[in-house]
Amino acid sequence: MELEVSCFAPGTNLSLVTWSRYPGIDGDVLWLPCEEYTVDDAGEIKEKCEKAIMITKEFLEWWFKTGRVF
Repeated sequence: MELEVSCFAPGTNLSLVTWSRYPGIDGDVLWLPCEEYTVDDAGEIKEKCEKAIMITKEFLEWWFKTGRVF
């Protein structure tokens, strides 16, 4: 499952990838995400999130059907 999810961001460490919708300060400059992300970006991220949710649901169903415990 990790391999399938990691294909969303090839060549990156997923723990370092953040798509923020909140403003931030970079140096002395106010960074506004809305100025960088497009509707196409939002659609792409939405699809990837939906895929990740589907994978998570399938894993949880498998995990609890097999009686595994954390």
